[in-house]
Amino acid sequence: MNIGILLAGGCGSRMKCDMPKQLIKIKNKPLMCYALAAFFDCKMIDQVQIVISDECIEKVADDIIAMGNTEKIMGFSRAGATRQESILNALNDMVYRISEEDVVVLHDGVRPLASHQLFERVITSMEGCDGVIPVLPVKDTIYRCADGIWIDEALDRSHLVAGQSPEAFIYGKYLKINRLLAKQNRICDICGSTEAAILAGMKIKMIEGEENNFKITTQEDLKRFESIIAK
Repeated sequence: MNIGILLAGGCGSRMKCDMPKQLIKIKNKPLMCYALAAFFDCKMIDQVQIVISDECIEKVADDIIAMGNTEKIMGFSRAGATRQESILNALNDMVYRISEEDVVVLHDGVRPLASHQLFERVITSMEGCDGVIPVLPVKDTIYRCADGIWIDEALDRSHLVAGQSPEAFIYGKYLKINRLLAKQNRICDICGSTEAAILAGMKIKMIEGEENNFKITTQEDLKRFESIIAK
């Protein structure tokens, strides 16, 4: 089986608004529901586990029901203090429902423009590997700065890519490394979903991402999204 995990537990502090950004409504639809729709539209996704805070689920429940396809929802997991802790909560909640060989597909609730075709490409690319991440080339020159003041070096961007979601992993292997990181009190240090898989020595393949599959982090991102769907 291919099980989606929708990560909708963030607080959106950089958005500087009075609600979590995944709940912001555009055309009377919360951002997270745009992301959830891609799971629903992808025929290769069997079920979806939604990670969200208790407070937020009360506010968005009616919107989710209005989308239909509720039979595709496996359940809800409580959001953790960090993104990776939220992921672990979802992985733990599915222990008795799926097998170790199944694939989990993680997606940010604030990436509303990922196409269902991207989900399908991620899943079909899982053959012969332990995980898949969509990426885009880095266009700008990237510099390393250790002290926040002085430039130390320019990095070779030909070896750099920018990661996106959805990301897919073999469930059993990914659960194991996340539990180990939690036991070692290192899970809060994980910067991206794929980092945990890399630490476990999992074989991760990258595929081409989508330019419009950006993460909504700031007001400028939100305006960009609004302009795209207005066309």
